[in-house]
Amino acid sequence: LAQALSIQNFQASRLGSLVVRTTPPSLKMSASPTWDSENTYSLGMDEEVFKGKIPLLDPHFYDSVSTVVEKLNAGKIAVEDGACVVKSASTGTFFVLYENGLKEQVFFKLGITEDLMEPVQTGMMG
Repeated sequence: LAQALSIQNFQASRLGSLVVRTTPPSLKMSASPTWDSENTYSLGMDEEVFKGKIPLLDPHFYDSVSTVVEKLNAGKIAVEDGACVVKSASTGTFFVLYENGLKEQVFFKLGITEDLMEPVQTGMMG
């Protein structure tokens, strides 16, 4: 009965890899959040870095990492494969956002290695 009620009251529309959900508050899951604004990585301003690998959320509707995190955790939107790219309206920079526990998988998909994340030492070495 609960499953039938859930299906009856659940509406979803698909926008590429983004699923927009309209779920009554009484049916939302109360699990701990799986999205966190700490789970991001700056991809710069070049779409080619992620194009065809991780879906870009429509920047006209989703232009802030923190807003997207809130909507994902509230169940208002969902993305496939636990990752998406958000273009920041304030900086024009693309950020990959991934679910807890998926960092290595997402970085592998994008070709990001840990040595690329390390700060580069400048000046005299020795």
